[in-house]
Amino acid sequence: MTLTSKDKLMLVILAVVIFVAVFYMYGVVPANDDLDAIEAQVKTKQEQVQALNDRLAAINMAKIDKKYNDLLEYYYANNNKVLDEPVTATYIDEMMFTLFEDCGLTGYSSQGWYPIQTSTQSAVWDETNIAYDVMYVDCTSAYAIPVDNTVAAINIVNDFLDRVEANPSMEITSFTFNIVETTEPVDHDNNPDTPDINEIKLSYEGSFTLKYTMQVEIESENIPALLANVTSLTNNGGTTISFGAVENAVSYEFYSFTEGEDGMRYYTLIPNATLKPQSNTGILNYTFSADALTGTQNIIVRAVGDKNKGYFKSPLDNSVPYVTVTFG
Repeated sequence: MTLTSKDKLMLVILAVVIFVAVFYMYGVVPANDDLDAIEAQVKTKQEQVQALNDRLAAINMAKIDKKYNDLLEYYYANNNKVLDEPVTATYIDEMMFTLFEDCGLTGYSSQGWYPIQTSTQSAVWDETNIAYDVMYVDCTSAYAIPVDNTVAAINIVNDFLDRVEANPSMEITSFTFNIVETTEPVDHDNNPDTPDINEIKLSYEGSFTLKYTMQVEIESENIPALLANVTSLTNNGGTTISFGAVENAVSYEFYSFTEGEDGMRYYTLIPNATLKPQSNTGILNYTFSADALTGTQNIIVRAVGDKNKGYFKSPLDNSVPYVTVTFG
């Protein structure tokens, strides 16, 4: 059969139509489905980001930063201690049982000790009340002392109490010690025809509640470090002072202080007095406003670091150099 030019044209048109149909069914339609799925994922992510932004907007970052500063002040003023360590019940059991066995106690049990409890404590630092959570366990147990004389039993009790007292994480909140007297017949002559003699037997037992608080020293590398004190602090006349820049400081605060009868300094932050030098090198100068304070004041300069880079502030203690400035 011979195809005419018209037939050939129709076949070409038919082939084009078939190609377009196949492309639409297997290319465009799946692509549209994928696009719809991607758009749905994008919309979900946008909603999640918006929800996160809403949460972030509700957070008072300045308040959180102040609380962080307060906690660091408390940390450095109290021998670098924290009052919270998550530990397991197994760890506590092993620690307590080792203590009891070393002291010579028997008959103890950890029944009723758990779950580990949390108590909110508070401390005051620079007129700020700091709340923190402390984890603890009340270890209540009966005990027995397997000895045959009272002196030995009392020595074991004293040893146990001394060890607890020496551990800052332990506290005895209740304690009893009982001497139990019993009688039992004893055949002294191995003669069944003679009566047995009743002998008095003493045993020693009691109970206690030992409160164990999870209190440990924190790893120092996790805490922003103290900066050095300023040096070369000088009154340049009037209300202008100068001092040497402190390495890793990003700004400087100024405090006045009075000395109490106990010989300790009591510092007060001078409001609206902060220096953020463009170049933290050499000798820096700062001039207080005339109305910053009144009368003659003892003034110290405190270097402030970037906590995110591992630096806190310079210390506040009796060793900080000071200068006298007269206001008004």
